Amino acid sequence: MQVKTNSVQLNSSSCIHIDWFLCDYIDGVTSNCEYQFSEDFGCDESFVPAGDSGGCELSDIAEGVEVSSNIVSQSGGTIDNFTKYNNPLWNCLTAKTFNLYSQELGKVSLIDSRNMIWQWEELTHGSISMSGYARGGTVTFNQGVGTPSFTPGTKNVLVAGMELRFTVTYTPAANSCPIVGSLVAPPKHISYVSSCLFNARP
Repeated sequence: MQVKTNSVQLNSSSCIHIDWFLCDYIDGVTSNCEYQFSEDFGCDESFVPAGDSGGCELSDIAEGVEVSSNIVSQSGGTIDNFTKYNNPLWNCLTAKTFNLYSQELGKVSLIDSRNMIWQWEELTHGSISMSGYARGGTVTFNQGVGTPSFTPGTKNVLVAGMELRFTVTYTPAANSCPIVGSLVAPPKHISYVSSCLFNARP
């Protein structure tokens, strides 16, 4: 469904400037707004809308965001002499001011003690966390769905992979421009696919 909406700007002389937009309205969420036209009431030629002043551009907080596959650490504890936990932590998304990290949960076993060769027994997705901050708004994310590269019980898996599918929501912050708001720049939902490889040796 499409709806017409507007943003109103007033100045000290009671001049009213209205920008009209045509937006998609689905399940209570307004998106894909397109500017239609503007109306001025009581404004003289000296009036300049804040959005045209050159200093009120809403930054795209999703700009420069990229998937990543950098291992931060592989930690765990000892189960017995031949079995250990191996829980990889890796950087799955990187941006200028923040990063998302994925924690996986795994178990490995020693199959050749002379050459210290380990194999993966199991690997599951744990959780996603964030460090840093989002400039120009807020960033939220779901915990994603992780798919390991092997099924438990597969023999001789020395290196295992995790494919992670997750969604990040970028919500622009309100700024000093009265005509720029959530209707003009609605939250942006972006789905990502990132993957990483982990050695079984703890």
